[in-house]
Amino acid sequence: MKKTASIVLIATLLVSTVLFAVGCSSATEVDLAKYVTYTGYSGYASLQTSPSIEDYEKKYDELKEKRNEAKDDDDDDAYEDYKEQMKELKSLNKALSLVTFKLTKGKNGNLSNGDKIKIKAKYKEEKLEKYNIKFTADEFELKVEGLEEKEVVDPFADEIFKPEFSGLDGDGTCNIKTYEDSDKKIEIYYSLDKSYDLSNGDKVVVTASIYNDDFVLKDSEDDGSTATKEITVEGLGEIPSTLDGVDTSAVDEKFLEKIKEESTIEKGLTDRGYSFHIYGDDYRYATLKILSAGDIEVARQVYGYKNSTDGKSMVYGIVYSQDVEVKITDPSYSSKLKKGTTKKTQAYYIAYMNSNLMVSDNKLVISDEDYYYVSTSLGFETVDSAVKDLEDYYDSYEFSTVESSQEATEPATEETSTTEKKTTKTETTTTESSTEKTTEPTTSTAKTETTKSTQKTTKKV
Repeated sequence: MKKTASIVLIATLLVSTVLFAVGCSSATEVDLAKYVTYTGYSGYASLQTSPSIEDYEKKYDELKEKRNEAKDDDDDDAYEDYKEQMKELKSLNKALSLVTFKLTKGKNGNLSNGDKIKIKAKYKEEKLEKYNIKFTADEFELKVEGLEEKEVVDPFADEIFKPEFSGLDGDGTCNIKTYEDSDKKIEIYYSLDKSYDLSNGDKVVVTASIYNDDFVLKDSEDDGSTATKEITVEGLGEIPSTLDGVDTSAVDEKFLEKIKEESTIEKGLTDRGYSFHIYGDDYRYATLKILSAGDIEVARQVYGYKNSTDGKSMVYGIVYSQDVEVKITDPSYSSKLKKGTTKKTQAYYIAYMNSNLMVSDNKLVISDEDYYYVSTSLGFETVDSAVKDLEDYYDSYEFSTVESSQEATEPATEETSTTEKKTTKTETTTTESSTEKTTEPTTSTAKTETTKSTQKTTKKV
């Protein structure tokens, strides 16, 4: 009996010793700073709210595979070792899942390599006991590193971002072309929260987007692929009741260019008067030789304005004059003209536009440079007759003489004199008969190179 009691006592002491040893075993210390991870790129990175083991699944599967190999090889020691490592890795992963990180120093979403940040960890310590893990610190500092570096592009830099406002105030549009850099293989796309029915002063939010993993956008609020900017609408045109004091020079230049292209009066030429747009004193059908041809000059600028229920509209026209000296080589049927006599006279032309015009920044401009047409009528006896012809055509408009901020006369320079041959030809307005009014074409443009029409525009005089 004593022997049996002694054995039982010894066994009891051994179990107590084992239990005491287990209860007093020290917990594994874990440095949370080793398990800090980020999302995003340098300059645009964010702290992950939970710590994590890098490639946890992969590491766990590798240990499992090695454990199975050790079992197949009957290597009990290796088997138990890998089994224990799997258990420890799994426990650590579960313990880390109980932790939440909070950034107490640093700007989340804009972290860059080299930034010094501070992190506070939140967790319930009692839940960690079953994993036998203890964290070395609940709050710690570290330097951000390992973030992927990408080239930063400013999508709203002046050389990249070019908003184009067009149209009239209240009915304007905005267009922003895609930016492309073929060398860098980069494209930046722009979208607007509102792109039409715009008025001067309106605020428009522009979103820039990029689809290239080698770049990030400056001031992006996400992963670097998009950025926004608010712009103010400006420069939309108006249709005023008068053009007095308005700089018309930009449109005047285009009008003069068109008239010079269509005028055929050049020194040395011989043809019928109507070919030269000289209609007075029976010159129309007489054969004339041009002895001299002066510069084409502005004789009068006129402006027509209409305000109706359909909105405001304008028509702007310029009457031009050209001094000409001719010699009559064949008077035709005229009894007033004598062969061989000379005569100094004038030719009058008019150029005008009704659409695509607007006033912006106190300047008259053509709203669509890629598509516009300058109408012309050639051959009048006087300035007044040319103006009256325009007024009759636009009889619902109120007309007035323009007192623009530019000089009323635009003499041709040596480079653009009327004796030069034009290399750019534009379509001319034609009529079915000499008694019909010239109408404004809708498909021609003053910038399209075409062969100059052999037909001549005529006006009822």
